[in-house]
Amino acid sequence: MARWLPALATILCLTTTAFAEVNGFAEPEEASLTLVKPRPRGLERLAGLWGRRRGALERGDGEAVARITEEAAVLRRELGVQRLDAIGYALVREAQGAIAEGKVALASARLDAADGMAPGLPEIAETRAALASAESAFALHRVALFKVDGMRRQLGDFERRMLIYSDGILTALILGAVLGLLFLLAQLARYGLNLYQDLGQTFPSVMRVLLLAALGIAALLPIFYGFGPFLLVAPVLVALWSYQNLSERLVSVAVTLALGVLPWMLRAGDRLSDAGTGLEQAIHSLSINPYDARAEAKVEAAAAADEGDWYARAVLGLALKRQGRLREAAQLLTDAARTADDDRAAAAIWTNLGNTWFGLGRPQAAQEALEQATRLDRRSAIAWFNLHRLHLRRRQKPEAEAALGKATALDTTRVSEWAADDDAGLNRYVVDAPLPDRFLVGRAFDRLLEPSSFAHRVWRDLAGPLPELAAPAAGGAALLAFAFLFGIRRRMRLSWPCTRCGQRADVPLAQGHPEQPVCTQCDAIFVRNVPTDRRSRFEKESQVERFQGLVRWGRRLSAVALPGLGDLVRGRAARGLLLAGFAGWLGLRVLIPRGVLMTPYAPPAEPSTWLWLGVGLAGLLWLWTIVQAFRPQGGR
Repeated sequence: MARWLPALATILCLTTTAFAEVNGFAEPEEASLTLVKPRPRGLERLAGLWGRRRGALERGDGEAVARITEEAAVLRRELGVQRLDAIGYALVREAQGAIAEGKVALASARLDAADGMAPGLPEIAETRAALASAESAFALHRVALFKVDGMRRQLGDFERRMLIYSDGILTALILGAVLGLLFLLAQLARYGLNLYQDLGQTFPSVMRVLLLAALGIAALLPIFYGFGPFLLVAPVLVALWSYQNLSERLVSVAVTLALGVLPWMLRAGDRLSDAGTGLEQAIHSLSINPYDARAEAKVEAAAAADEGDWYARAVLGLALKRQGRLREAAQLLTDAARTADDDRAAAAIWTNLGNTWFGLGRPQAAQEALEQATRLDRRSAIAWFNLHRLHLRRRQKPEAEAALGKATALDTTRVSEWAADDDAGLNRYVVDAPLPDRFLVGRAFDRLLEPSSFAHRVWRDLAGPLPELAAPAAGGAALLAFAFLFGIRRRMRLSWPCTRCGQRADVPLAQGHPEQPVCTQCDAIFVRNVPTDRRSRFEKESQVERFQGLVRWGRRLSAVALPGLGDLVRGRAARGLLLAGFAGWLGLRVLIPRGVLMTPYAPPAEPSTWLWLGVGLAGLLWLWTIVQAFRPQGGR
């Protein structure tokens, strides 16, 4: 065995040397090129600066506060932290306090400082809108611009975007369930008399009452038992289909389709919420703050569990590079660059790997990595600018000027910003390439409709023993029934309440949907003026007056109860649902301004303004529907 040891040692040595040459480790380090690594205990230094700033605030020393805030911003850039949300939120709260006290200049300075510590934080733009409103009550255009900027920042932030998507699905489920139930109740109120009269031809009077009671109970079951019994909406809508007009039928189809896809909507909401709070969010958090220990542990575990997860490895490697752990970062970035399946993402990874080799003092490996990045993404100026810095550091002026010229041609504005920082620190002298978060979005949407334990548990709580497939089965059966009834509509003869007295009027559907059905007696007395005795005419007129009063006050009370409900009862289903849906959305926004899932660290500076705006819009909408209901209108 001993005689084989030298041979094994030689093979091991050659293998190690080859691996090192491939990965850039064989190149000797040049101490003169090595960039300054981040100093240890950087976050503790930042916390110390923040403590000194708090003391200066208490003393009222404004100059010291401004100086220490600028030092903290410089230290943030040195550490490679893209955004410090905690400090950004603290500065936003200080700005909100200054706005409340009428100190406009101080609030503006605090918001500028917040932009320096947490660039891109949505709450900064929202507080700037409040500041613009405080400066001038007529600066509506500036308020609108800042509000739009705040929405743009929210959609640009991966975590907020995923939670907004998930919150939108959850809000749609809540509003959809309420609107569907309102539509069903309005349809029963509108066509219940039709159904009652037609059932009277087929069943005895007692059985007819029992069937109507069963329909009423089925319609009310969702209030007590959730979405499972709500599937009974499908057969109820099938029973009412033949009476409905075009608008109501379209809404019936939409409600049935929504019921059919309900389990998948629950899954999508859960998956997007998980992306906004789980592994994908940890990857995003680590990309903007490399010192987030919790996110680093989660991403490191994911990268170790899945060797093909190049995105997690790239983000982890960039975080370690920003921390100054360059050798570990180089290995991770090398693996990620070789396995990335997108040229632009691979170019960003090669750029960061080149910066890592540059920081280690290995110029040849850095140059090769940066040149590979320029070949993969010819539209990015970052790799060319970093090549300019590398050549400049090596005193290769012609090559440095050529690289700078190519970078400037691609993005003049940003190159001038990068060139303004000449500090030789690892995270300031070179520019790290951000990894596009569209891959994170793609990861979330790839699993959008996969089974989810949370969604299954919610379905079980709402639907009881019914399986998830009951929803598409019920929806599909209802749609087939709709198609069948639509096909035989011209051969059907249905009962219709007389628009004058409410008595039965037989109408063949071959003539189309009746607008003003009139019973035989009303037609004879009021339309054709057939002679009749005075007592019979008086009784009929009294009956008509009672029925018309009941219908009129029913419409008015429904309009008072909820915007849009009156239109639903009158048969204008699309308009009624739009009004009711808008009123419900305003109500949710008033009660939960940030949505169901969003928990802001810094509340809006003036919540009462937007609260009263929402209340005012809802009140105007309500008043308008009431006025419309009390105006004299004809028709059913």
